[in-house]
Amino acid sequence: MERIRAKALQELEYTPPIDPTRRITLARKYDVQEWLLPSYVALCLRRQPLSVLEAVDLGLETMVLIAMARESVRDPGTLKDFEDASVSMSYEEFMTDVIAEVFGMRLVRP
Repeated sequence: MERIRAKALQELEYTPPIDPTRRITLARKYDVQEWLLPSYVALCLRRQPLSVLEAVDLGLETMVLIAMARESVRDPGTLKDFEDASVSMSYEEFMTDVIAEVFGMRLVRP
């Protein structure tokens, strides 16, 4: 069954992109941990805030963490930290680190 699951997840990468909110709910339901952080990042870096329906789907705790992460990535101090960071780190990598910290997730970089 693990091979079938892995194949199904691989095939989903070739379908039209799944909305980050939907991806989070699916990741929770089917225990696809590797989808969570990229989906949180997508929600935190997009221009528009969460809609009421998205907030309901995600639940109170996740909604609050996303709001905290969005505030954090928009904070002038965080942007200054990015400017001061190593030139080898991209904006998205830096912000992924910030968002992972808010969500209490550990990142493993190659």
